Amino acid sequence: MKAKLIFASAVLAVGLVGCNSDSSGPDDGQCGGVGNSRFDITGFNLGEFSADQVDEWVNTEYDGVEPISYQTLVFQLKADTQSVAQLSAPSFEFSLISTAYACSPVPPYTDEKITDINITSSAAFSDEFPAGSSLNEVFDIVYIGSDYSNQVDYRRLDNGENDYFSISEFLDMEDKKASEFIQFALNSEPTYKQNHVFYIEISLDTGEQFSLESQELSFTE
Repeated sequence: MKAKLIFASAVLAVGLVGCNSDSSGPDDGQCGGVGNSRFDITGFNLGEFSADQVDEWVNTEYDGVEPISYQTLVFQLKADTQSVAQLSAPSFEFSLISTAYACSPVPPYTDEKITDINITSSAAFSDEFPAGSSLNEVFDIVYIGSDYSNQVDYRRLDNGENDYFSISEFLDMEDKKASEFIQFALNSEPTYKQNHVFYIEISLDTGEQFSLESQELSFTE
């Protein structure tokens, strides 16, 4: 009789655990709080950087004291964000044995899309681009993503180099994802190199519009 009771208890325990097990692992949002990775953008901050490699994460701020080479100037938009709570239905499953899953952290992301970007300057960029005209053709989008995680689209040239899309080309794309960091770099040398203040306007599909202004800067001759 005692042996039968032990066997019955073991069967019951296995059945209870089986009701709470899932060989496919946990659903999204149930694994170590990965559902809290989504954020909304509430604003942007503009930074000017000097970089030898403009499509990489930048951390050398440009102080504006000396002229800068147009090939090393990077404008970075850093988003102000707020986390979006991910709600899920409460679970009442019961198990005598806890099940642990190995989880990979989900990078921060937003569902918001970019609808428009426009860059202008207080000074003439060239004869073709007088002061106040759109400079979307001469700025490329070289970085979209989180810190140290660039997810921007680009073309691969025959020589192996990356050919990034200008802002004008980017705006023609269907999927214009916003992100925590957006970086712009010049693809053309300015003819007139002195006393530029750049103005950047960016709009999201939420209807929000943000305007930013650079410090005054000049380019090397």
